[in-house]
Amino acid sequence: MKYFIIFCFLLSLPCFSAEVFNSITVNKAKTPYLLTLIIDHLKIVPLAPSKAKVILRKLKSLSDNLEQMDPINQKFFISSEIYKAALNFEFKKKSSQDTINGVDIEKLEKRLIQYKVIYSPFAQFIIQSTYQDFAPFLKDNFIDRYQSMTTSSGLKYVKAQKLKKLLKYSGKWVIAINDLAPEKLNGICTQLIMNYLENAKLQSKIFNLHALKQEKKNPPLEGFELAKVQSFLNKEASDQLNESPPKGSPKREATKAIENINVDPVDKATQDIDKLFEQQSL
Repeated sequence: MKYFIIFCFLLSLPCFSAEVFNSITVNKAKTPYLLTLIIDHLKIVPLAPSKAKVILRKLKSLSDNLEQMDPINQKFFISSEIYKAALNFEFKKKSSQDTINGVDIEKLEKRLIQYKVIYSPFAQFIIQSTYQDFAPFLKDNFIDRYQSMTTSSGLKYVKAQKLKKLLKYSGKWVIAINDLAPEKLNGICTQLIMNYLENAKLQSKIFNLHALKQEKKNPPLEGFELAKVQSFLNKEASDQLNESPPKGSPKREATKAIENINVDPVDKATQDIDKLFEQQSL
């Protein structure tokens, strides 16, 4: 009986790991929308305790670093860093975007409707954004015909070049959404969130040096000091579950403004995203 109780306890830990994020308070009137989606994702997607602890600590560091920034700078920083993380996120499985067609794009909406109950809010955001990126190219079956265009000038040529760039940045998301089970895509989104938080935790310290400060603190997230959260962070049992982080990764998302990016290598995407935000294009 003793071992059965221990076994049941260990089985319940991942679910509790997600549940502990219910203690993190989000002010939806002030907290940037994408950060709210991340918290909503973490509330419902099962996590190993060790991973949940890492995420909680990174979230607290990020919130602490941003608490004296005004809401506009908070939104700017959080949104831009999420876009950067998504663009630089690479899938382990290599695939060709050249085969993507109109049917693949239309399947995105169908999968979202079919599995909406399973997809996390953050995963739903990614699917919707991916579809919206490609939607303009569905008209007149442009996405199925662009490769046969031979002219090097004109509006159609310019549109074809934009599509090629979009396929390079967002095409792998189309493949992943259509090929992966909803639970698997949720897991990919969790890894993307972890990558984002790791980088944002460091970058926010630098950003904080140059941004205007407010006397009144305005943390985007609260609740880290609650006994329930502190108790979870100090649980020894969570340290006994060793889990290798998922190795999949996605390179996603740049809403419709991605069409304006004039650089090919992904490692330069960070600079381009910065420019787009400065121009208020995102």
